[in-house]
Amino acid sequence: MASPEIQRKIDRHGADIDALYDLLDATNTKLGTVADVQQQHGIRLDEIQQTLNHHEVRFDQIDTRFDGIDARFGGLEGRIGGLEGRFDGLEGRFGGMEGRFGGMEETQREILELLRAGQVGPTPK
Repeated sequence: MASPEIQRKIDRHGADIDALYDLLDATNTKLGTVADVQQQHGIRLDEIQQTLNHHEVRFDQIDTRFDGIDARFGGLEGRIGGLEGRFDGLEGRFGGMEGRFGGMEETQREILELLRAGQVGPTPK
């Protein structure tokens, strides 16, 4: 048989080995939990990536629509510019008509004054 000192060392080494196995089991359990969480994170990241891809497609569609709207506004801007030119021409014509009406008004005023003064009478038939 072994001496008590050797037996004590064997027992202590056995307890140390058992403690190491317990520590290894706890570590493996933790690693398993970490691996599960990493897998869940990977799945969630894939879902987020799919959502981002969907948003990218939608933003591209919206961008295309805005380009179309921008082109339509460009056409409207040209048409409005043409209308402004036409209104400027009408404004000039109305200014000329205003001058003519002013002249007609002055002529009517002179005729009225002459009629009041008796200088112009009805023409005989």
